[in-house]
Amino acid sequence: MITVYIGGGLANKMFQYAFSLNIKKQGFDVRYDTHTFQTEFEHDQVRLDEIFQYIDLPESTEVFFAVGKNSRLWRLYKKLSPSYIMESAYQYNSKIFQTLKDGCLVESSWQDERYFTEVENEVRKAFTFPELQDKRNIEMAEQMKESNSVAIHIRKGDGYNTWNIFQGTCTKEYYAKSLAYIKAHVDNPKFFVFTDYPDVIKEYLDIETYVLINWNPTKGLQNYLDMQLMSCAQHNIIANSTYSWWGAWLNPNKNKIVIGPKHWFNPDCKYANVNHVVPRSWIKL
Repeated sequence: MITVYIGGGLANKMFQYAFSLNIKKQGFDVRYDTHTFQTEFEHDQVRLDEIFQYIDLPESTEVFFAVGKNSRLWRLYKKLSPSYIMESAYQYNSKIFQTLKDGCLVESSWQDERYFTEVENEVRKAFTFPELQDKRNIEMAEQMKESNSVAIHIRKGDGYNTWNIFQGTCTKEYYAKSLAYIKAHVDNPKFFVFTDYPDVIKEYLDIETYVLINWNPTKGLQNYLDMQLMSCAQHNIIANSTYSWWGAWLNPNKNKIVIGPKHWFNPDCKYANVNHVVPRSWIKL
């Protein structure tokens, strides 16, 4: 049995669960640690199996007392302990599946589609959204499906305003280049804007006409609704946010254009040149 740590916000948990499906494909019995994670933001307070009907999260009976602890000492302990497999959140390890063994716990964010490419169909099934119930969302989804729609995500709340690692990312220039690319490749695009800070739209987007989607909750059981609507668009311009990443990845349009930031992290920080999050098939600007 292998235990998979599940923690973070909705999108982070989705990466961890997707990774676990590939572990299952390797023949391992998988259990989950969903109770250790301590929520930092209100939008963290959600369980995957409360949203997606095909998700199964059997709880592990093993006790790993260092899981979720991130001080330098605890990270060193987990690195040296044979019971823990802890990967960097900012690097892709192509050999991870060769290191798996019964009785261990795996802990990371696994934010790279290559961790679950082999089980893509299983992942897409697992993250089948519930049918929309709200009239506005139903109408919006239809509009997005019937037009040359482009979902644009601007995320500037939570730690994006305070954490140095996100400073100087997804600038006005990024959105300007993204809009120019879309206009050059999509006839009569219709823009749908998702943001946690509506007041900054004019600062970051130079477009006269757009639909602002700002009525869905950002916390609780329904905080997936904006992600679901993003997946209904024909094309996506994402922020350096795993939330809009999943909205774009789950977009079923085979001819979709997805644009992501060249710099996922602060260009002046040590992770400036790390960007394995945006898939190679997407466009980095």
